[in-house]
Amino acid sequence: MYLLSLLTSHTTKGSPVSATQPAVVEPEEDPIAESPETEITGWFGCRKDKQFQMTLDFEPQQSAGGWQISSPGILGSAPLEGALGILLEAGIDNIRAKSMALTSYLIYLVDGLLVRDPYSFQVGSPREAARRGGHVALEREQDALGICLALRGRGVVPDFRSPNIIRIAPVALYATFHEVWQVVHHLKGIIDGAEHQRYAGIWSMVP
Repeated sequence: MYLLSLLTSHTTKGSPVSATQPAVVEPEEDPIAESPETEITGWFGCRKDKQFQMTLDFEPQQSAGGWQISSPGILGSAPLEGALGILLEAGIDNIRAKSMALTSYLIYLVDGLLVRDPYSFQVGSPREAARRGGHVALEREQDALGICLALRGRGVVPDFRSPNIIRIAPVALYATFHEVWQVVHHLKGIIDGAEHQRYAGIWSMVP
């Protein structure tokens, strides 16, 4: 029964730091219900509604999620062979060059369209492409989380870092320059239409 749970409904999508994050439970049972304290104090076992707040205090998730760890599983790691083959075919130098071009274009558009009021975005990432990773951190003094949620409502997947950072990551393997242009105009449209105000006071993982 435990193996069946691992292979089906209790296997979640992995993040870049973990190919898979299985939670193994018996049906209708909560493995932490009778013993709320867990020795697994890693980030993955934190309360899911606070996981991305990056606080210094650890609060365990009171469910099977409290037992999540970051070590990748074999089944989740197996597809990496195909994914790495694509990376090798594209070439890491080509991927890096396109990544820097995409993020440079994103910064160029933000500087031209989103710096002045009422948009008031600032680029938090290094301006020098060689010092930058694959994402651009956009800072806004107010409503950053609401803007992230409004982006998600428009089909864009951003990343939020409290208290005021929106991270945009155009993935070089498949993202296009037109998609970068679209994201910037989504941000402009959200402010123009005050869409972010619908999410005032709401906390949500993004994603």
